Parts: sequence; C-alpha cells; structure tokens
Amino acid sequence: MRTYLIILGHIPSEEHDKKFFSIVTENKFDYWRYTAFNWILATPDTISTNFLISKITEAYGAVFTCVMEIDIRDVGGIFPTNEPVTNQSWTPFQWFHKIKDPKFVPAWEKDVSKV
Repeated sequence: MRTYLIILGHIPSEEHDKKFFSIVTENKFDYWRYTAFNWILATPDTISTNFLISKITEAYGAVFTCVMEIDIRDVGGIFPTNEPVTNQSWTPFQWFHKIKDPKFVPAWEKDVSKV
C-alpha cells in the first residue's frame, strides 16, 4: 500500500471536486479529507505519483497540485470538538492509525460480497 498527501491550490468548482471524488471511489482508494484543498489517499502499490497527477489534472484542470508519497510512522494533533474525547466515536487521527495497522484491509482488497 502507498499513502499520498495531495495539496491543491484551487478548486475551480464543486463539479471538479466531485469528478476527483468519483475517481477516488471508482478506484476504491481509502481516503481522509478534512479541508477542501487536501486529500490523503491510501492506494495499491501499483498507483504512482504520475498516475495521481494525471487524474487530478483530468478532474481539476491546470491548478497548483502537489502530490507527495508519505510514510505514516506516527501521527498526532488537536481536533477541536465540543464533545469529550472519551465520547467520540471517530477523530481524524484514528484514520491514520487504522491504515497503518498490519491487520488493515484496504477497500480495493475487500470482498464486497461479504458486506
């Protein structure tokens, strides 16, 4: 599995964003997104930086784009919330810990007939 951080400088329209979201879901990439201009994708090993750049360009056009492959060894931060942390069922950082767990099964490998 490869993990990519994508940073966009501009989103021309909601339709452009929906187009990239369709590419992400059609390829069964696992993803996390909290802000509009950032995506973090978990992809099969066969997906390259150049593949993602071509798909981003296809969806958003010629906008500033930065695609970096990252290795999540550790993660932490602050996620503002009105609920006590003990009552949260999900925080953004749980996604990072989930995908680095050796038992994690990525979306593209899941048997959809068992869902």
